[in-house]
Amino acid sequence: MSEQMKKVKGQEQGKKPIAIAVTLVLLVISLIFVILFASKNIAYKQELQVNTGEDVVEHFKQLDRKLDYLESNISLLIDKGGNWDEAAALTSSHSRVLLQDVSEHIEALYAIGNSIESEKFGPESKMQLEMWHVAQDELMMNLAESGKLMHKDHYSGLQLLQGQIDQIQAAVGRFNFKMEGVKNAMIRLSAGFDWIEYVEEISEVVIVEDAQ
Repeated sequence: MSEQMKKVKGQEQGKKPIAIAVTLVLLVISLIFVILFASKNIAYKQELQVNTGEDVVEHFKQLDRKLDYLESNISLLIDKGGNWDEAAALTSSHSRVLLQDVSEHIEALYAIGNSIESEKFGPESKMQLEMWHVAQDELMMNLAESGKLMHKDHYSGLQLLQGQIDQIQAAVGRFNFKMEGVKNAMIRLSAGFDWIEYVEEISEVVIVEDAQ
């Protein structure tokens, strides 16, 4: 073998370790990027889950608070009975606002529940909720504008609404508000645990009798 061929062969053999080393470095860098991407992806998903869990908690908190006000209003209106006055009319108007808020929070929980289990809280549930809200809003509007003795149908409607509010409050009251701020608990909520069954109970309450 000539000296020139030996030299070429030696150069080629010298290049092999360098190529292997470069390949290994590139492989390590690629793995680092894959791990970083996977970590960021997991962190992002967890952030979304925590945000969803926090949304669930907030809707239950708002429901708990506004149902309490609404229940007080309805009790006051029932107690008024035949003694209708300006204060009762104002209470009826305020109740319309509360009913709107309650319906919106329930609908928001429907939407979250539907995104977790698509067979639950679909268009039919939303339609029933809307019909229920329209019926209660009309009742309050009639009371606010009556300026006279309460009609017996209005009284019956208030008693029915009071019973429904009690049932919704009972379902909301079973929610564990102490979970707020606990990351793992928020992730559980985002998967539908510890709350969807309570919203299902609510969905069975907010139904217009004539529509059943």
